[in-house]
Amino acid sequence: MPTVTQEPADQGPDDRGAADQGLPEIDLVHRAIDHSIDLREAVGRITDPLLHTLADMLLFELGRRLARLEGE
Repeated sequence: MPTVTQEPADQGPDDRGAADQGLPEIDLVHRAIDHSIDLREAVGRITDPLLHTLADMLLFELGRRLARLEGE
């Protein structure tokens, strides 16, 4: 079974976590949406309906958060 190494939650492999600190939440949500779209495209190639649903739910919730932030 392959092993997975995991970076600390506040740091990515290229240390973007530190660069993201101080960004407005709306910018972070936009960034998360961009990554989630890439995720959805990759998951779309996998034949697992649960993964499709989870990726779609993530995008839906990020869209709701974005709508709330834009309404403020």
